[in-house]
Amino acid sequence: MQHVMDENYYWLDGPNFSGRTEYMRTVVHEARTSSLKSDRSDGRAALIGECPSSTFSGLFSTSIDELAASGPKGANHKAGGILFERLLDVGILSKNPFRLSGGEQVSLAVLLAINSMRRTICIDTSAEQLAPELAGLCAEALHAHSASERLVLVCDNRVSTPFRSFGKPIPMGLTTQPSWVIQNEDWNEIFPKAPSHSVEVRSLTHSFESLTVLKNLEAIFEPGTIYRIKGANGAGKTTLSRVLSGILKPNSLIATVDGKRFRPWRAPSEVFAYNFQNPDHQFFRTTVMDELSTSKMIRRSQAEGILSSFGLSQWRNDHPLDIPYVARKRLAVASAIGMSRAWTILDEPTLGQDSHSVRQLVNLINQLARAGRGFIIISHNEDFVEQLNPVELNLVNGALIH
Repeated sequence: MQHVMDENYYWLDGPNFSGRTEYMRTVVHEARTSSLKSDRSDGRAALIGECPSSTFSGLFSTSIDELAASGPKGANHKAGGILFERLLDVGILSKNPFRLSGGEQVSLAVLLAINSMRRTICIDTSAEQLAPELAGLCAEALHAHSASERLVLVCDNRVSTPFRSFGKPIPMGLTTQPSWVIQNEDWNEIFPKAPSHSVEVRSLTHSFESLTVLKNLEAIFEPGTIYRIKGANGAGKTTLSRVLSGILKPNSLIATVDGKRFRPWRAPSEVFAYNFQNPDHQFFRTTVMDELSTSKMIRRSQAEGILSSFGLSQWRNDHPLDIPYVARKRLAVASAIGMSRAWTILDEPTLGQDSHSVRQLVNLINQLARAGRGFIIISHNEDFVEQLNPVELNLVNGALIH
């Protein structure tokens, strides 16, 4: 390790492909190796990556049971303090860990790492899925954990994030490959033209077993407009997206497109293209090029231009799941937009993206919206949202509030 650790809490500062993930993995490897040599039970290290559910054992049906089993024998599972109390109050700990939203899974993974008394905790990218309240609680809990001579490293690309309120930055230098940078383009020339449609949604209700997530929701989406769906982790933002795109069939829904009745579950992605929060859930082809060319709207020659503009050309023949997370997220965004639907839903499109990439995504969305496309954005990256200047809709208690 080249950096001298004279503090216990750090956040890694640098652009995409500057070595932040590799740095964290090295720290975790060294901590685990040291733990084995010293036979210290508290020397273990935790790495919470872009998929926080990978830290769960899968042995327990509730999060509270997962938590109780995570610590050393006799450990106090309330080690996370106010974070534990909040997750208990809002019912997260009573749910199945794999049924939680992305942000809820991150908060649980943080609590599990603290409860298991890990001497080193590294969080790579997944912190960006946290809404402000849970982000603040997780940051405070990790800072308190670091006060007991335990090391915490966080990688969060957002400028306005509670995780940068503590500790010191570790500058990671310049990106290793300029060709991996998203280019500044005339995006209307690169992507096929999309239709423009207005959509009205009424009486939308959806439940998971006894839990009603969406309740008599109503909304009108005007073409050429950028909307931002705002809400706490677990509020139902992703559920709403999946209903609109036809992935989920709701309990009830009356929807019209330009005044004509529309049932999205009968024609998935016909009106709303959906960019999954977890890009790995979106891919089903064996190469990056094939994944992008899946849409009948994109010709092979256009796909080459899109790959180049998104900094993905060097991976064109690789399997989508074999490329770095940053690139997988870009590919998922490009694939969804490349479907050229009237509406595109982008669920946390900036995950893992540095400030330059975020600016280019803003440019991309604004250009296409001015040409008539509609966008629905779900994002906890406030710097990104401010640059879009969207119409904000707040999802509270299953309903959208203007």
